[in-house]
Amino acid sequence: MELPTGVDDENNKYCRLRKSIYGLKQASRAWYGMLDDTLRSFGLNRLKNEPCIYFLRKNEIFLAVGVYVDDLLSNNVSLKNELKMALCERFKMKDLGRAHWCLGIRIILGTATQYNGLYRLNRRDHWAMAVQDVPDLWHRRLGHLRRGSMKLLQDGQGTGIPSDAITKTDCVTCLKGKQCRLPFPKSATKRSKEVLELVHSDICGPMQVASVGGARYFLSFIDDFSRKSFVYFLKHKNEALPKFKDFIAMVERQTSKRVKCLRTDNGREYVNNMFAEFLMRIGIRHERTIPETPQQNGVAERMNQTFVEKARTMLIDANLSPDLWAEAVGTANYLRNRCPTKALRKVTPEEAWSGRKPNLAHLKIFGCLAMVHVASGQRKKWDPKSEERIFVGYCETSKGYRTVDRKTKKMYVTRDVKFLGLRFPGTQSSKEESTNSLMNPGVGEEAVIVWTSQDSGSTEMDPNPSVPPKVDTDSNESTRQSPQPSVKTSPEELRRPLRNRFLNRNIFNADFLFQTQVREQSDPISFEEALNRPDAKEWLKAINEELASHHENQSWEPAVLPPHKKAIKSKWVFKTKYKEDGTIEKRKARLVASGYSQRQVIDYEDTFAPTLGYSSLRYLLSLAAKYNLEVD
Repeated sequence: MELPTGVDDENNKYCRLRKSIYGLKQASRAWYGMLDDTLRSFGLNRLKNEPCIYFLRKNEIFLAVGVYVDDLLSNNVSLKNELKMALCERFKMKDLGRAHWCLGIRIILGTATQYNGLYRLNRRDHWAMAVQDVPDLWHRRLGHLRRGSMKLLQDGQGTGIPSDAITKTDCVTCLKGKQCRLPFPKSATKRSKEVLELVHSDICGPMQVASVGGARYFLSFIDDFSRKSFVYFLKHKNEALPKFKDFIAMVERQTSKRVKCLRTDNGREYVNNMFAEFLMRIGIRHERTIPETPQQNGVAERMNQTFVEKARTMLIDANLSPDLWAEAVGTANYLRNRCPTKALRKVTPEEAWSGRKPNLAHLKIFGCLAMVHVASGQRKKWDPKSEERIFVGYCETSKGYRTVDRKTKKMYVTRDVKFLGLRFPGTQSSKEESTNSLMNPGVGEEAVIVWTSQDSGSTEMDPNPSVPPKVDTDSNESTRQSPQPSVKTSPEELRRPLRNRFLNRNIFNADFLFQTQVREQSDPISFEEALNRPDAKEWLKAINEELASHHENQSWEPAVLPPHKKAIKSKWVFKTKYKEDGTIEKRKARLVASGYSQRQVIDYEDTFAPTLGYSSLRYLLSLAAKYNLEVD
């Protein structure tokens, strides 16, 4: 086999090659087998025609290895290891340089052609130059377009873009201009397996208005396993540690388990030396969120939001003052522990915590009127046996209800209470006063102020003025009157007496104001309701008349619904027509299209009128007669 044994390089243009012949038979078969395995392990393949030539193509570089054996090297034991090192080091280099010798291995970089007795190396000259990356070029041309959109352009939504236009590396400029926060998981990837394994906590506040007890914050603790929540009210944030100690003592005694981990934000009420020392002493691990990342404490953050929203809603519904927000938050927590939650399956937080299914029979409407029994030792012989208070929550430490005195704002926990669930003292204060001022001015503030002329020249307020007759109301209704103080004015302040002012009582006639007529039954609002009423036969007759009218007038034509389209639905509208004396004349049913389901700009302005009014018909007929038109 003919292989080069030396290279003469002149000015890097021509290579003078000397020839010599070496035969493969000079090497032992075992050595050649080891060498063959070694070369193949590097990914080189042997030519079929030349058993001593191995080649490899990578990154447009053709690497050919010619193998020949010298007598002195035929039995070299270390050839295999040295060959591995030489090939590995040489192949990793970007510039292989001149052909070199390595223990009988010749690396051939190319071929040569004989020219005037010399062999000219067939090679390509390379120059070092800066080449702009094509993917980065198109990425910048398209305004730093994302990879997915560039892929769509290559797939047919655009032309003129090369196949390698999609960049595979991250663009630093895009990161500077577009980088956003990493997404947070929608749900916890790992949940606790027992109660008190993980406790979430957060503080909400300060509130704009202090509570009746003077609190401006509330502190919440949520067990991760059962999602049962505990709420404590604070006047200052530095009360968080004492409340946490109370919480630890209570829950560990109730469950016979230990709190293992506490997860909070980086608030100063949690991150301080005293809090850290206490946690370290009792062996509780403290997990804190990354700054500006409240999502990592999402359970407590969302729980506080739930408390605030439920409390705000109950205060608005009962029209109570904002200083009762603490009672509303406590009630919201009490109710949430006994209601289903998405975090648990088929159980409530209270059942997951204690193992007992909650009983909801004792629940009342927040803010309703509560008639509280007055004990015999706290009243006299002719004093009322009950007082009006407002229901504001439940007591978890005793079987009683929390009520508040509307005037003194003093809280009570009582058992003997009768609830009037449809009466709300918070709403009656505004509604009844406005109603009474219109219906019965004698109860209002201005009506009871009656000025009279006195012989002594002084003018004073009559503590017991005469008022018009009161309007009869239901026995459950009560009219509140405020005590009228006596006001005296010296004679020097008034030069002349004023006339008595009396309002015309005739315009506030109760019989005239409350004469209204109430229908026995209202019209049905759906087809199912019309067929399930006592007068279903009359409504069914009206429905059949409407359908017969549509068939007679050919209001519609059956058609096939186009693909990817939705049909406009229809509905029934029912109306009862009455005579002048109030008796029923007839029942009317109309089948109408639900025009609100149409699309804007496309068919929203289209109308569907299967019937025609007589005035419109006369107008069309007159136009046809005037212009000699044919009417179909």
